[in-house]
Order: sequence, then structure tokens, then C-alpha cells
Amino acid sequence: SFASPAPPEEVRRRIDDFLAAHNTCTLCTGAAGHVRATPIEYLYRDGELYLISEGGEKFAHLLVNPHVSVAVYDPYQGMDKLAGLQLLGRAEVVPEGAESYLRALGWRGMDPEAVAAMPFTLNLIRVHVERAELLWSGFADLGYDRRQVYEFPPPPDMHGA
Repeated sequence: SFASPAPPEEVRRRIDDFLAAHNTCTLCTGAAGHVRATPIEYLYRDGELYLISEGGEKFAHLLVNPHVSVAVYDPYQGMDKLAGLQLLGRAEVVPEGAESYLRALGWRGMDPEAVAAMPFTLNLIRVHVERAELLWSGFADLGYDRRQVYEFPPPPDMHGA
């Protein structure tokens, strides 16, 4: 018998749980024939990833191309224990002091005044996830395909708040 797609709400719940259980990803950016894969810590909230970074080539890429791919995965332990997530989305660099910048600092337990006093700028990248592909062996135990795809709803506003 052929496995089938899981109900969308089940897939979304598994994606949210997987992202909440991890905190490090590989952020892939690209522009003008160059691609960069950056291991970086993230926070996940309701379809959006928040990444705080001092800078680097990824920011130059994002100025030209806001499309990103993000990978989060468990260490490989065999075909019967697969767990990996690929996310596609659009990224933006949130201005220092913007409401979502301050909110993300708060989620990380960082004091905005202390951050502002640092000798370097901490930048916030917000990624709105558009599509997720979750490969998880547990789906097979539930009678579904191991690989499930979920399309996230569009963001209410990618610029501002």
C-alpha cells in the first residue's frame, strides 16, 4: 500500500515542534553566482526564523537576493530514524531599534541598551518561511509518507513591526 500525505495541521505541528526542539541551522544565501552556507543559531516563532549576527557575506547576498534556504536536521542514525527539515523563504534585515528587533532581543534575554553599547552592531535577519519539507521517519509509523510538504501562509507585513 502507498503512504499518503498527512493532514496539513499535523505537518505544521510537527514542523513547529521540530524547530522548537533545535536552535541551530544552516542558512543558505546566494547572489551573482556566489552561494554561502552559514551555520547560525536561530529563534523560531509562528512561521518566522530570527537570526542575530554581526555581519558577513550573507548580508551582501540578502541585499541582492532575499530568497533563502534553511536546513535543520538531526544527526544521521539510520534510515529508520531520519529527521531533517528544509525551509524556503524570504529574508529581510530588520533595522536596529525596530519593534521586531527589540522583541527578538527580548526572546534571547538580551538587554537592548547593552547590545547598543557593544563595539559592533548585532544585525537581525527575519526569515518568513514560505515552504517547508520535513523528512521524518515517524510519519511512516503514522501511515504517511516520510516526506511531507507544508506551504506557509504569506506574512501580513514583511516590512515594519
